[in-house]
Amino acid sequence: MNLAQDPVINRLISLMNVVPSDRILEIGCGEGALCRALAPFATEGVIVGLDCSNDAIRAARSLSIDQDNILYVWGEAEQVPWQDNYFSHSLLVDTIHELAVPEKVLPELLRVLSPEGTLWIVHTANQSTHPVPASGRTRTNPVEWMELLRESGFAGLHYGVPATDPTSEEIEMAPWDNTGGGLSAFVEGMLNSARKPSE
Repeated sequence: MNLAQDPVINRLISLMNVVPSDRILEIGCGEGALCRALAPFATEGVIVGLDCSNDAIRAARSLSIDQDNILYVWGEAEQVPWQDNYFSHSLLVDTIHELAVPEKVLPELLRVLSPEGTLWIVHTANQSTHPVPASGRTRTNPVEWMELLRESGFAGLHYGVPATDPTSEEIEMAPWDNTGGGLSAFVEGMLNSARKPSE
């Protein structure tokens, strides 16, 4: 992933409004490119990268040796090895095609997010470049994801749309109205956000 050239990823980092004390979880971190990009913003917090590949975790640790606020952990998205109500943000970036049962993953992410914590789901890659999971579902439709997020207990649902200024390449976040209205203008790829309600 070339973060420097990906407008969706760059806009994601801007929209997250990361503060120094934030604790951020990335599911499917791979070799840690996004974790390293976020680390300078959360200088007093921690970035946790979770991946089910031992090789990816080893590579990520090697590439991040100079950044002491990043922790890479082996694990499955369906069973995050972390305490409840801990993270201020959680990320799924170009990993949704690998989730065989997202209905199990989203409640787990809700569990580890702190109240008012935010989940970001990003899909920038061409769906055809990824193998279809065993479930037969790729789940790259934003309407399906909004329904799954709501059913899993998330609130404050938003989705990415092109900026109202036609000369801008920026992405804006529009509130979800449960009807799918406006999705004809949905940005290429997918950018969804949701928050954990206050307890």
